[in-house]
Amino acid sequence: MNIVNLITFVILFFTILGLLFLIIKSNVQKKNITAMYIQGELDKYSIIKKLEEVSNELSIAKLSESDGFIKFISQSRDWAFQYIEEVQSALKEFDSEVVHKFEWAKTYGIVTNGGTHSKVLNEISMAYEKLKSVLPENTETPNN
Repeated sequence: MNIVNLITFVILFFTILGLLFLIIKSNVQKKNITAMYIQGELDKYSIIKKLEEVSNELSIAKLSESDGFIKFISQSRDWAFQYIEEVQSALKEFDSEVVHKFEWAKTYGIVTNGGTHSKVLNEISMAYEKLKSVLPENTETPNN
């Protein structure tokens, strides 16, 4: 019976030793998994922060681009109105200088009974009337 006790003791000893080894191995794996989980969470936090920074930079860039575009449109509008005012002013000045000459040519040019000069003057007068028709009636411009 001594042998049976000895075999039982050895089997029990190795079983306890095996279980102890499994417990230690399990704890080491648990620590490694915990460390990897913590590192993963830290990496995730870093990535989220970086994404937020990039998103903010992109929104600021888009905003500044749209501000630049709006500024360009506003300047273009101002330049267009300034150009329209200058053209209208030049056309009105031209009109005030030549209106009497064209009216005289219409009235008295026919009396002289023509020629090449009267034909050219008539064509210029028709072009002048067409040009005058695009001028606004009042002196106000669209941005006044």
